[in-house]
Amino acid sequence: MIGEDALRRLAERAGIGRGYHDIWGAYHETDAPTAARLLAAMDLVRSAEDAPAALARLEDAPFAAALPPVAVFDVAAAPYAFAIAVRAEDAAREHRWTLELATGERWDAPLVPAALEREAERVVAGVARQRYRFLWRDRLPVGEHRFTLFAPDGALAASMPLVIAPSRCHQPPRLAQGGRAWGLSVQLYAVRSRRNWGIGDFTDLAGIVETAAALGADAVGLNPLHALFPDEPERASPYSPSSRLFLDVLYLDVEALPEFAECEEARELVHGETFQTRLAALRRAELVNYPGVARAKLDVLARLHAHFRERHLARGSAHAGAFAAYVADRGEALVRFALFHAIDAHFRAGSPAAHGPAAWPDDYRDPESGAVEAFARQHDAEIDFQRWLQWHCERQLAAAARRAREVGMAVGLYLDLAVSVAPDGADAWRWRDALATGVGVGAPPDDFNPRGQNWGLPPFDPFRLREEAYRPFRETLAANMRHAGALRIDHVMSLMRLYWVPEGASPADGAYVHYPLADLASLVAFESAAAGCLVIGEDLGTVPDEVRAALARLAILSYRLLYFEQDDEGRFKPPSAYPAEALVAASTHDLPTLAGWWTAHDLALRDRLRLFPTEELRARQIAARPRERIELLAALAREGLLPEGIEADPARVPPMTPALAAAIEVFLARTPAKLLMVQPEDVFGAREQANLPGTTHEHPNWCRKLEVPLEQWRSHPALAALAERLFDERGAAAARAA
Repeated sequence: MIGEDALRRLAERAGIGRGYHDIWGAYHETDAPTAARLLAAMDLVRSAEDAPAALARLEDAPFAAALPPVAVFDVAAAPYAFAIAVRAEDAAREHRWTLELATGERWDAPLVPAALEREAERVVAGVARQRYRFLWRDRLPVGEHRFTLFAPDGALAASMPLVIAPSRCHQPPRLAQGGRAWGLSVQLYAVRSRRNWGIGDFTDLAGIVETAAALGADAVGLNPLHALFPDEPERASPYSPSSRLFLDVLYLDVEALPEFAECEEARELVHGETFQTRLAALRRAELVNYPGVARAKLDVLARLHAHFRERHLARGSAHAGAFAAYVADRGEALVRFALFHAIDAHFRAGSPAAHGPAAWPDDYRDPESGAVEAFARQHDAEIDFQRWLQWHCERQLAAAARRAREVGMAVGLYLDLAVSVAPDGADAWRWRDALATGVGVGAPPDDFNPRGQNWGLPPFDPFRLREEAYRPFRETLAANMRHAGALRIDHVMSLMRLYWVPEGASPADGAYVHYPLADLASLVAFESAAAGCLVIGEDLGTVPDEVRAALARLAILSYRLLYFEQDDEGRFKPPSAYPAEALVAASTHDLPTLAGWWTAHDLALRDRLRLFPTEELRARQIAARPRERIELLAALAREGLLPEGIEADPARVPPMTPALAAAIEVFLARTPAKLLMVQPEDVFGAREQANLPGTTHEHPNWCRKLEVPLEQWRSHPALAALAERLFDERGAAAARAA
């Protein structure tokens, strides 16, 4: 009984929820075995019997350390209060503190802890320690400062980052002042063009920017561009990356590299008949041939890197100097990323199945081990290749972002941040101490997934994340905002809680683990303001009230999709019912396109692949779609948007035409939502969606190409006509430039 009580209290202290209500209102209590497994994933216990000792360690921790690992405050929340802990026998003795501001200004003063408000006392390892409330009354400037406490004898007691964050995230001036904008939301890999190598690339992205701006758009939205696994190119999901800090090298435009212009060997290879035949086949392919693209690009890139080392690195050219500056700027993060992929390629060369740290020799699993250090000394060229690839990725992405600013886009590139990383990738290797092991992020049972979901992605351990002063979280945000005018945070509820599923357990047997919402939300605002980046929170599904309140307070845009914006009677909400602080769209990568939804192609596909979990749900959704179509026509009719010849008549369902698709987009353009995103798939009439949740090999996810080549977008009649109507509703970047 005592052990069970300690387990319950330990779980609560560790942020494991006591239970949750599902979408049907039923309450699911977290049982003791599940709590024990999640606590083991946090490395707090090995079994339930360890709970009393682990609880004591957690309760000791705030007294054992003189300062917390980090303190984060909203700039408007002054006075700022945090705890200091000292030995009871020293409480009446004079200590000193210093505060070093981000600006370089430095303050210091004496401090007698006993003169402060005492919060609590506890004996830790036989020593009585007292905790006091330190209060900084004056408002501090926004920035990352450092507070340091010195003991009475002058020795360093502790030092911590003191982060003062702005109260709101950045918004572009036009949106902040009540303006509304629109943009194109593109799966970059899906873009066809005359010049790419069978996959959309960063040069295509610059072309999309110019096309979108000419049409009056203020944003270009993209799938996550995170680094994947170039040695396993078939692992194409951008939501299960190797690293969220770096970029997918398959998006490089090889022929745009300056080394390509210099390297005659590479040019002869690429311009040769055999290679051009390969490229023609890659371009013609209906789906992105990831292995073929990877072989073609990496072969040429390896030659270009050898040229770079001989022509530039060996001679210390200005080009090599720019590379060195990039390497220094990205620091330890780039070192670890490059090391990981060089080590992985090394072991895969001997055994293709030897992927990831679990398949490496044991002494390579620690990034700071002697074996890893020795590898780094002996394999400089391979590591340098990975750094060089990322340098060019960033140069090309930066060029596209710069072009968006040059053509006057209010937002520019709108990037996407996945909820976590693959367990066998670079970030998981580097941050193994901050990630929970033996669990995956997922979702509890719902209508579509009555058994729940486990996405297999490791979550941050909230305790260890705080011990790291939130560095992994902040680095991830900053890396993704470097060239972004806007960033979408996938599953933004993760700022408050994530659903953890123990390895091998049914997803229905998971539980929510809570995170420090106030700290994480303020850090989002901090990084947003530092980068000048708008933030969108993907808040679909069940969203706790606290998260909604935090999004609103921080000016993070909500994410509203047409299909889900229906009232209790099943009627589509009018444009006036949408919130202003929102991004609105008809659909997204995980949902059917307008044409697919209209024809119920998505339902037929799910039925054929046996994705309906129950016959009752299958029958209900199939029966509901005709009613939903009529309700959408009725909503358009109320706005006077029905195309000529179309009526909201249940007996005469019209086909999905470019005019009807445009009417739906104009309907959304009339909402007060600050940003409208339009998928080219919906404008061009595509039926197939980018990703079909619940499938892996059963459906060609993340590889379906757009039918219309990029060179034809600007003159495409449906897109041109829609752009004119969106200008009437929302204005346009081109009009402002004029």
